[in-house]
Amino acid sequence: MTLIVAIQAKDSIILSADKRFIYTDNQDTDTPSFHSDECKLHLWEKGVVTGGGDFLVIQRANQWLQQNQNILLLPKKLNDIKKERIIEAGQHEQISYSSIILSIKDQDTPQLYAIGWNNELEKIKPHDIFIFLPKEYDFCSESILWLQNLYSEIHDYCQFTDNQSWINHYLNLLSSIYKKQSLSCESISSDFHVFFQSSSYSTIVHMIND
Repeated sequence: MTLIVAIQAKDSIILSADKRFIYTDNQDTDTPSFHSDECKLHLWEKGVVTGGGDFLVIQRANQWLQQNQNILLLPKKLNDIKKERIIEAGQHEQISYSSIILSIKDQDTPQLYAIGWNNELEKIKPHDIFIFLPKEYDFCSESILWLQNLYSEIHDYCQFTDNQSWINHYLNLLSSIYKKQSLSCESISSDFHVFFQSSSYSTIVHMIND
């Protein structure tokens, strides 16, 4: 599965994802295939897109978005892709639970949108956090203090003196979360990638979280 932590500030977004994929290629729901060392963040014309769940569902949704550039039509397309994958691989929670989150910068302020298991487009509110994690895995019982700390430490891009200070602030916060979760769940890697986007600057950072 995937651990995604996305943060919507007033003037910027931070979107992180671990590096471990699960790929379902047959009817055997008890033996998922794990693929590590993957970057799950994919740049598109207006920002970045990622997702959790079945590898091929996310890959095909990303390919469609790259070609069509229309997030309003993406929920229906994601649902269609899930139906195609169920025909190919059988009914599996990795497929039905697949979700997408992306950033888009139409004007000055980057904005996060999520499409969850219900296939509805959701706009993430300022100073809010979106978390995607393995199904039936209770993040809060394991890391409620880390999550509370993350909420309290959401700062806007304009509050930092330079880009590196902004990046370091969030890397320090996210590193603790990914490290903790990787020790509790084999489908989450401790290493992760983060996409930082403001009105004037964007970059992807690969965090080796030893």
